[in-house]
Amino acid sequence: MIASSLKNLKKDVTFLFLSGSSQKEYHISDGFIKNNGFSKNFLVGTSKDEIRNKLSRNPNVFFDVPVIDREMIMVTDFDKNEKYDVCIYGGPWLFRSVMDLPSAESYYCIAHDIVPNRNYFSEPEVAGLRDFAFRHKEGYCFFATNGNGLLAVTKETCFSLIQYGFASTEAVHTLPIMLPPGFEEVLSKPGKPNGSGILLAAPFDPRKGMALMPDLLNASGVKKLTIFGRPRCSHDALLKWFDDVNINDISWWMDVGFDKQVELYSSAKLVLFPSLQEGLGLPILEAMSCGTPILVQDIAPTNALVPVRDVLALNFDESIAMICSRLAEDENPGFYKKHLKNLLNVSAKRYSFFNEE
Repeated sequence: MIASSLKNLKKDVTFLFLSGSSQKEYHISDGFIKNNGFSKNFLVGTSKDEIRNKLSRNPNVFFDVPVIDREMIMVTDFDKNEKYDVCIYGGPWLFRSVMDLPSAESYYCIAHDIVPNRNYFSEPEVAGLRDFAFRHKEGYCFFATNGNGLLAVTKETCFSLIQYGFASTEAVHTLPIMLPPGFEEVLSKPGKPNGSGILLAAPFDPRKGMALMPDLLNASGVKKLTIFGRPRCSHDALLKWFDDVNINDISWWMDVGFDKQVELYSSAKLVLFPSLQEGLGLPILEAMSCGTPILVQDIAPTNALVPVRDVLALNFDESIAMICSRLAEDENPGFYKKHLKNLLNVSAKRYSFFNEE
């Protein structure tokens, strides 16, 4: 995401893997990033019964490493003499294992969250958590004081970094809203009338409101459900989820490239995305790029990305009424495209610190 945005600023981007004795450069094609790293689409099944049977017969296959298109990645040895305009660390925990920084004009670190640090105060006796929390603190403090700052994925993360004393106000920048590769072109095209049914984007993750979805779906009366994304939950939790959903017309695409992803968004009547923890809010931006409404929880940052009427109520019955109402309405896809364009225009100035002459 950030790499693609930097390319829009006419920057060449190189991915570096520098850990211990491994010093490699990864030259990744635009197509690899655009297609989510997948070499092909993978359809699990087109009915609840079919999917449930496959999960029961072969539980491990759905939790294996995704099939990625390695032909679109070129790996070379790291050139220590190369000088970069900007060096961005993907996470603060990497700092301890990569002390020899590449030569660059400026250094930043992505700040995803401070969840390990917050959890540490509840379970200080857990050695693994204590170490991971310290790695976060160590990396954040280094780039806040010795580098050019931290790039927080949300305003909430930005505030937490300051609150915990990891960085000063001047050292933290909130990343702007960024469209995934390819969706800029989708946004620029006229939208099509939405199709039918509800789409779920990567729902099999406890942090994404997985436990809330069966009751919402069942009470909505929706007849058709489409899902994409790999599970990030236990096998038992996945089985229970399908047992709890009273819908048989379910299609689940585990891996989807760009074209299929756009097709799924565009053919849905509505996207349901009750995420409890969110960073960049990519499914929200992707759905609105396609002109498709997406309902979200009333939590930051998701509630600030969508129109007010697309924020689910705290009351369950009111949320169901909202879902049913939206399924019955004829949406204007141009409304969501215009809304997203306005969001992008407002946030674009946040990237100015990357483009200073």
